[in-house]
Amino acid sequence: MKILNRWVLFLFPVLVAILMVGGAVGQDIVKGVRYALDYYANGQTKTQLFAGTVESVGNVVKARDVRVECYTVDGKLDVVILAKECEYTKVDMLVTSESEVKMVKDNIIITGTGFKWDGKEQKVDILSRAKVVFSRKVVKKRK
Repeated sequence: MKILNRWVLFLFPVLVAILMVGGAVGQDIVKGVRYALDYYANGQTKTQLFAGTVESVGNVVKARDVRVECYTVDGKLDVVILAKECEYTKVDMLVTSESEVKMVKDNIIITGTGFKWDGKEQKVDILSRAKVVFSRKVVKKRK
């Protein structure tokens, strides 16, 4: 459950960035988006979003080829989240995706197909085929 709670912590800033970029461009498609989402007190980037394309149409913001990188306070890469696409509905504060999603942290990989993030509930659900893979290093430490 702690891993899924981290999902919530990292996806919220992503959604804010998608909304901000989408709101700024109207109905245009922006390519090659890189956006710092949050910073530590020392000025180090905490989280940043990369997207191949971002498009805003009405109340829906669509992002494709999404990569979110989360860093430690000393600047080391900590978590990477990947999704082929996602859509953010501004009115409902809801992010949905039918694409495959992957989260990588140290020796743990979480994958699945489709996800839903409810901004009102601050909850992320992987919709199907959720799978958590631990490396042998993690399993050996637990024994």
